[in-house]
Parts: sequence; structure tokens; C-alpha cells
Amino acid sequence: MKKIVWNGKKYDIGDDALNRQNQRVADIINLCLHNPELLEDADYRANVIGELMEYSADYLSYKENLLKDIGCIALMNHSKLHWRYLEELSSLASRIEKQESEFALELMEFLSYWWSKQILIEEMKCRGCIQAGEKVTLDQNCNIGSQEESAFSPHTSVEHAIYRSIIDKISK
Repeated sequence: MKKIVWNGKKYDIGDDALNRQNQRVADIINLCLHNPELLEDADYRANVIGELMEYSADYLSYKENLLKDIGCIALMNHSKLHWRYLEELSSLASRIEKQESEFALELMEFLSYWWSKQILIEEMKCRGCIQAGEKVTLDQNCNIGSQEESAFSPHTSVEHAIYRSIIDKISK
């Protein structure tokens, strides 16, 4: 993975708060890429995981609520992707004491996947809806699929429970 040079136009998904959070992920990736020796320190690894947990608490809930408010046709699919992100992050947090090089590799694979697949592909599919402030038809932008409004899985409370349990693990 190469350094991410933030480009506001290229990475704009239509919401300033979401853009700031994505830039935060880019900054974490860049810091880890260019200072891999930092990942040799267990405290630093815990801080990175803590930053990613904070990101998930802020970003994922906010984004899902925003998509729900505008009637996004792919909300359930995004929720599932977010859930997988949280599961992976939880798994990484449980292995924070693992051998440094192994953990660093797993963390960078996780971050690379999240950036390249989730943010640059899946998030960009939402740009039209978010910028318009309303859902667009499937053929206009989204390309993810449709779902019923009632299919929304309100896992904000589950997300919070996972977040708390991981923060507790990190704090010990």
C-alpha cells in the first residue's frame, strides 16, 4: 500500500463529517506505513486500535443514521459491511499482544482492505445519495442492491457493546 495523499475532491462522499473521518483513517494508515517501528510497541498498537474503535463509534453509527434518513436503498448491505469491520477490529484487538511483525502485517492488511474496498468503492457508491440528500434509483449510483426500509438492523447498541468490550480489553 502506498501513502494516501488526501484529495478533498477525489475522496468527497458528500458529507463533511464523513470526509473528516475518512481522512482520519488515511492519516492512521500513513502513520503506520511510514513509521512501522511504532507498531513494535504494544502501547502504540493499543492506541491505533483505540483510534479505530473511536472512528467506528463515530463514523459507522453516523453514516448508517444518515443513510437511513435519506432512504438509502443499500443501507442493510452497508450495515453488514460495517458489522464485518467491527468483527475484524475486535479480532485484531484480541490479538494486540501478538508478535509485533505478525500483528503489524494483519493490521496493515485490515486497513488496506478497509480503505481500498470499503471507503474507495462502497462509500463512493453512496456519494450521489448523500450529496442529493435523498435516495437515488438503483441505476443512478448505488449498484449495491435494494432492501426494505424495515430491514434496517439497528445495531448501534450492539456496536456500542462491542466497542465497550474492546476498550475494556485494551485498557487491561
